[in-house]
Amino acid sequence: MTVLIALLIIPFAWALSNSMIIPILPQIQTALSITDVQAGLLITALSVPTAIFLPFSGFLSDHYGRVKIMIPALILYGLGGAAAFCSGILGSYPLMVCSRIVQGVGASGTNLLALSYAGDLYTGHDRTRILSYLEAANSTGKLVSPLLGTAAAALAWYAPFLIYPLVCLLAIVGLVLFKAQPRQAPEKLNLKQYFKTLWTLLVEKGRSLTAALLAAFITVFIWFGNLYFVSEQLAEQNLHGMTSGLLLSLPVLTMAVTAVVTGRYLQRFGLVRLITAGLVLISAAAAAALILPPWFLLYALAALTGIGMGMIMPALNSLIVGAADIKKRGVVSAFYGSIRSLGSALAPVGFGLILNYGINPTLTAAAVLALMGVGITLLINETELMESGSN
Repeated sequence: MTVLIALLIIPFAWALSNSMIIPILPQIQTALSITDVQAGLLITALSVPTAIFLPFSGFLSDHYGRVKIMIPALILYGLGGAAAFCSGILGSYPLMVCSRIVQGVGASGTNLLALSYAGDLYTGHDRTRILSYLEAANSTGKLVSPLLGTAAAALAWYAPFLIYPLVCLLAIVGLVLFKAQPRQAPEKLNLKQYFKTLWTLLVEKGRSLTAALLAAFITVFIWFGNLYFVSEQLAEQNLHGMTSGLLLSLPVLTMAVTAVVTGRYLQRFGLVRLITAGLVLISAAAAAALILPPWFLLYALAALTGIGMGMIMPALNSLIVGAADIKKRGVVSAFYGSIRSLGSALAPVGFGLILNYGINPTLTAAAVLALMGVGITLLINETELMESGSN
């Protein structure tokens, strides 16, 4: 239980990466006299290094062990936050960008390695349950991060950056004190063997693993696209500040609650069935929003999408993390993380382009995309996918 607490802090810390800073970007702009584009670069400066370094973090974790990589990664992530705090005191925008890059490198060795580590320590239904808890911890971080950011910024606009090292310190202490040994040691591969292993897994698991990864991309794409879409609708209705924040937190809250319930009670229905049901729910909600009153668009669509996401992601985590044995799990988890990052990066752009044609085409696209996800999910053979990943 103690190692689980340490693991839960890691996805929570990872969720703070951008979500805590976005609400205070206007204050940062004013304080540093920078443009909208320059402020946006503070988000990009973290996200791009994370996506680039994720596969290498997975390689290193397979080679040296999860904890031996997670601890230095958390140190980098925390030091980057501390450096950003100092850059705020100094009023240096370039230093703040560099600090966020350091954070991005560190972030690449946090959440997905925590998933791998949990996959190493637990098996069967316990693995599904624990992975759902990690997803819920990540969702909780996304839920409270805007509140943490705005509360800390009331003291000083750069104060939120100090939260990163504090949270990372808790996670590091937990990992050092309570780390558990997996039943097998990771296989030490060179970089060429590492990427060859990924290719071999894709060939061996073929249709099922590829389908699971595509389903993950579609789900994350719809999720972040939905958040972007709802935020645009709130802005059009002149809903700002705390009202907007509370409405945007609604899908995150429903996702977090559903993720916990999924792990504890719903796993008995089968992981593929859960993913399918979640995508059907999201598609139905988007289709219903085409004909129902505007309040449904803002409230029910957001909440139902969160419920669907809470059903899908814990099941996908368990399927994909469980697709490989302990010796290859870091490879799969890192690639999975890159797919998720790609979905979140493309969603605002994709939904933004479709939204230019109107609300109805956007909702139709979301509904159709979710149904495509259902078709792809039905290609997954759950038994075949997880038969070598039970260790």
